[in-house]
Amino acid sequence: MRKVLIYTLVCGMMLGLATACKTKKKAAEVQDAQKERTEQTGDIEAVDAETGASETAPHPSRPQRVPAYRGVIARVQPDGDTLHVFLRGDEWSHFSMTTDGYEVREDSNGRICYMQSLNGGADKKETTRQAHDARKRTEKEQKWLEKNGVKRIVVE
Repeated sequence: MRKVLIYTLVCGMMLGLATACKTKKKAAEVQDAQKERTEQTGDIEAVDAETGASETAPHPSRPQRVPAYRGVIARVQPDGDTLHVFLRGDEWSHFSMTTDGYEVREDSNGRICYMQSLNGGADKKETTRQAHDARKRTEKEQKWLEKNGVKRIVVE
């Protein structure tokens, strides 16, 4: 009985070593194929040797610019109100603005709030005032915008 147990353990260890060698060999083959593909396409591909899953990253010398969506986007506020915004900017600077030209940003609570101009417009700060579409904006809210330095980016 003891000999059978020892034989089983030894065979199991040898089988485990053989499997480990095959896995290392497969990982080496994947890395070689990855290098060859990188040389051919210029893409860098990260491959997980265990699962074989890959994630392709663009080559660093290729620009990865994507223009902002040009249409109006309907964003739903946490209270259920809908705000329509445009996206503006480029790969270095981008922002959202209401359809009538006020810059807005989403706060940590998910509300889309107005941006306040500071230092003559050089700096901006997020306000705590939730933004509304122009047709839903009250006269009181409009006065608050004027009083607190929330300026329109685009004037009609």
